[in-house]
Amino acid sequence: MKKILFIITTTILFSIGSFSQNVNTNILSKLEGIWVGKGTAMSAASNVTMEWGKTLGNKFHKITYKMLISFNGSEQSFEGMGLYKFMKDGTYEGTWFDSGGEMHAIKSNHDGKILTSFWGKPGEKYGKTEYEFIDESTIEVRDATQNKDGGWRTFATSRLSKK
Repeated sequence: MKKILFIITTTILFSIGSFSQNVNTNILSKLEGIWVGKGTAMSAASNVTMEWGKTLGNKFHKITYKMLISFNGSEQSFEGMGLYKFMKDGTYEGTWFDSGGEMHAIKSNHDGKILTSFWGKPGEKYGKTEYEFIDESTIEVRDATQNKDGGWRTFATSRLSKK
């Protein structure tokens, strides 16, 4: 009887863990592909291309991000790349690198609709990026930094469609 109870308990716990990992994997899988669209960055018009995919033996998800910002008739380019890894507690951790020469640790979570990635260090340069699914082929990306009072100031918003 103890052996049967052990097998049932182990099976249930394994199933719960697998379900949690599948839900989390599905969030990143929904992001996989190329996304393009328009938005604003620092009050200027922007064109954005974002691509998500698996990399390094499918152990990580990689994001590449490119934004062309129009300032008074000229364009400025911003590019970034990040790697995300699923953690056993259902969150993600990673690292972000960008053309501004910055590198930030990433800690992310999701609620099934919005993936929220916190980057940097609280009390120093600290921000968040939210990836909100509007529908299956539309996503809104919002970037914000944290003020000294703890509030958030959005500096870029884009609406992207999946190609």
